[in-house]
Amino acid sequence: MPKNLERLIGCQSIFSTIERQVGLWHFDALGISILTAWFLSPLGGQASLRLLSTKPLISTHNITVKYYPLQEYPQKSYIRSAELAQENWPLYGPLYMTAVQTSSQSLLEPMDLFGHVKIPDINHLGQNNDSATSSDDIWHYISNATLANYTSILGVPVVGVPDVGNCSFNLVSHYWTVDCQPLYQLPVPSTWPPVPSSHTNRTASSTDRTPTFHVRVDDLNSTEGHVMFEYLSMRQQPLQAILVTAASCSASPTVVESRVRCRDLSCAVRAVRRAQFDPAKMWSNINQTRPTASSVFQSISEWMPGADLGSTQGIISTSELIEHWMVDPDLSTLGNPLQPYVDFQARLPLANFTRSLQTAINTFWDASIGSGVRLSDVQRARDNTTWINTNAVVTRNEGDVYACNTGLAILTIAISLALFVAANISFLLGLITRTPDILGFVSSAASNNPYFKRHVATSLSGLETSRALRDVRVRIGDVKGGETVGHVALATMDANPKKLSWTRLYD
Repeated sequence: MPKNLERLIGCQSIFSTIERQVGLWHFDALGISILTAWFLSPLGGQASLRLLSTKPLISTHNITVKYYPLQEYPQKSYIRSAELAQENWPLYGPLYMTAVQTSSQSLLEPMDLFGHVKIPDINHLGQNNDSATSSDDIWHYISNATLANYTSILGVPVVGVPDVGNCSFNLVSHYWTVDCQPLYQLPVPSTWPPVPSSHTNRTASSTDRTPTFHVRVDDLNSTEGHVMFEYLSMRQQPLQAILVTAASCSASPTVVESRVRCRDLSCAVRAVRRAQFDPAKMWSNINQTRPTASSVFQSISEWMPGADLGSTQGIISTSELIEHWMVDPDLSTLGNPLQPYVDFQARLPLANFTRSLQTAINTFWDASIGSGVRLSDVQRARDNTTWINTNAVVTRNEGDVYACNTGLAILTIAISLALFVAANISFLLGLITRTPDILGFVSSAASNNPYFKRHVATSLSGLETSRALRDVRVRIGDVKGGETVGHVALATMDANPKKLSWTRLYD
């Protein structure tokens, strides 16, 4: 049919193929096949361009990370005796003061100044976590948007974290949970401290001698795992009597398990839950003195006052560094000659006072193990059998590798095979075709053709002519089949054209 020949001959480009389909007003499987054949090449080209991509090669392996165990704190603390506390003050006192004075840089950060992981307060998380329940072993998750209240300015000493890669591990640690009643004013005392403390070796002979605060343990009302104490803070103006602010508080050791996530050397606790430890027996596996929670806190109460001033410093005329820090971590009140002493009742709400006192106690307790542990190098920690091993999973980007898109690969192969088959069919047809290439536009060949038994007006365009002749069957054949020399022409079937033969001659 002329319309089919017109579409086949006119499909020299994708535009002419579409033009033939629209101009002939005819859409069928042949037209769709021609359009599909034209789209195969650009589709295959785009598929082959996107066949390969790069993706990171992630390797996962297990390593061992070490952290300082909670059982070692009371045994290795320098404040466990008066002799050690006085002789080793340079090992823990400056560390304590450094943590306090640099806290404004890392107070809300998940790692301390020395690159160790800080532990959040699980009670604070429970108050701000909608998913929190009363269950003791529930995980409290910490996201980047969570404002965590860290229990200490110092973190848990950890060594062995890889320099490169993501790392995750669990560790068990402890801290002191502090709870205080509202602050109150004591009657004006004649001496400081107003009542001698049963747990201090520092006697005061004048009203302006350090320390400026005391922590007095109440032995009668304390139990193992729950220590009752009184916090006393002194302030004095020139030519005025001593004023004492006090608060009744309790402290109990809390043991938690933390999930730590690290990216390179940047680590943070991402989840925390209460560990299965009896706080009253948390140090019972130590073979020597077997310290209890009460005896440990008595050491804190004895050596924390005055520790940020120096073991030999005597008279001062201002509140201690830690008390100024409790009021303002930026230490803006320190060095103010008009207000040398801090007034907790006027400056701090009860919740802020309790939280600051808890952080101060935990920071001093963490510093008491000394700079030797805090600044321990990896090899020394590995050689020390007291450090606890914990398994860590490390994922590391080993670089980019090529990745093959399976779907695009299948599409590229299928299109390539289709085009290969089409090329071979065209080659075979070229070998077996006997008809010369005499067709240009079929409509032009049919116009004024004596071998066309059906004629159309010459005023019609080529596509209009092809559309008018769409039902006419035609053949390129021998229109002079009865003569010695044949003649090849496009003719309608009713003109009885003969098939072409390799054995005949044609003019």
